Amino acid sequence: MIQLETKRLIMKSDLYIENGTIKSIQNKKIDLQNIPKRINGFQFYDKHNNNLICHIGMKFSRRCNEINYGTELEFRNQGYMSEALSAFIKWFFENTNEIELNALVPNHNIYSQMLVKKCNFVEDGAFDNNTTCYILKK
Repeated sequence: MIQLETKRLIMKSDLYIENGTIKSIQNKKIDLQNIPKRINGFQFYDKHNNNLICHIGMKFSRRCNEINYGTELEFRNQGYMSEALSAFIKWFFENTNEIELNALVPNHNIYSQMLVKKCNFVEDGAFDNNTTCYILKK
């Protein structure tokens, strides 16, 4: 199981790394909270009380790794997602053979656009009429 820790958060994941590639754990039960429509990924919990704070989902799409993310409502606007995503990006490029990471961001979600730009993603064009693709290269 992949492990990652930040100043305030600890991560749990249903993924592992094999030969520099992220893979899904098959037939293993891991203590992750159920998030509707969640894909494989990473859940970040408060170090002190184990509350679920945010998540980063990952899937292989359009020939690259694509992330989505979200923060539990009561923990928004407190810097948790920025802390989690920054740590995840650093971990991702240090521990995998991957050279880029994509994020699809809804055009109406200004906060999410600000977050990916803060984490050095650059706009890579429209994915569709409602979504913009951002890319981060190693």
